[in-house]
Amino acid sequence: MNLLYIALKNTRRKPVRSLITSISTSLLVAFVMFTLFFLMGVEESIGRATERLGADVVVVPSGARIIAEEFLLEGRRKTFYMDQEIVEKLGALEEVERVTYHVYVKTMPGICCDVEAVVVGFNPKTDFIVTPWLNESGVEVKRGEVVLGSTVAKDIGYGLLETGTFFYQGFKIAGVLEETGTGMDRSIFVPMEDIRELAIERGILDENRISVVFLKLKPGYEPRKVARKIEGMFPQVDAVARGRIGEEIRGNLREIGNVFVFSVALLSVFAVFLSWAIFSAVVTERVKEIGVLRAIGARRNHIFTLLLLEAAILSMTGGLAGLLLGGLLVSQLMNRFTLLASVSFNSSLAAALVLLSFLSGIALCLAGAALPALRIARIEPLSALKEG
Repeated sequence: MNLLYIALKNTRRKPVRSLITSISTSLLVAFVMFTLFFLMGVEESIGRATERLGADVVVVPSGARIIAEEFLLEGRRKTFYMDQEIVEKLGALEEVERVTYHVYVKTMPGICCDVEAVVVGFNPKTDFIVTPWLNESGVEVKRGEVVLGSTVAKDIGYGLLETGTFFYQGFKIAGVLEETGTGMDRSIFVPMEDIRELAIERGILDENRISVVFLKLKPGYEPRKVARKIEGMFPQVDAVARGRIGEEIRGNLREIGNVFVFSVALLSVFAVFLSWAIFSAVVTERVKEIGVLRAIGARRNHIFTLLLLEAAILSMTGGLAGLLLGGLLVSQLMNRFTLLASVSFNSSLAAALVLLSFLSGIALCLAGAALPALRIARIEPLSALKEG
């Protein structure tokens, strides 16, 4: 008895019903796939981004922690300032090995065209945040030169240009940062002397004001303890240890992820119920047919396997369509979240998530079909013929 052939033939008998089963499975697989990629992306993105910043402790003006994190991690255009004298005081702490600082200037449209980017003043001599990400080794940024974040470079078509203009001043492009997955990708880095001269001259930056201080600690010191110490010593600042950068952003993304998880749970229940309802109708319609099969020698396990094969064929068809839909959701919707847009999954992890999504859809469809299949498989041939 060729059960697979019979199962394939049976799936064509009620095309509308089969289509509904496949669609429910495809939607389930798509949402499971998107949710898995989203949750994994949240866990990976912020941790990776904070590691790439290169600082053990980040110091910002008091009350500016959230907006500072939004800039550092997502490149959102923010400005916030504190007195530069804090740099010397922080550098004098026994725990601190290196210190550097940045100043964020109000954004201005265009370098050569309508490109919006964050203008960041930095000190090339002390910097350990920007310089490690330069594509070409040995690049030394001088006055009159700028460094572009990877996203900015793509937007302006870097490679065709050697100079850019902003603040109505021409600058040589010294280099482009490798992609970091942080706000640096959307920034233009200008030597501190140039940024102060141009910004102060145009009245958009006060003298001796900075935005953020980055600290690299000596070996053996715990960033969280040093951060607490700094906040105790200097009430005018907030200090954030590397591992705690982006906690609120991570929490917000997790809340969004919880909504997706809840939606997947509801969709799973619906898919199981729909599969149960459809296959309950199937076995009711085929009681006499199944009785004949039993009478000519089909065993209970043959009947059970036949119905599960039908469910498997429909769920696999829907699952394959769901993978295509899920891939579309991942590629389109995840790009709406700045932090997740740059997340890349290694091939083995991506394949595992795709396979898990596919198998979960099939398993839930089979679970719904199993109870009606088990019930009809247990019926005696004579009883089946009478009921039919």
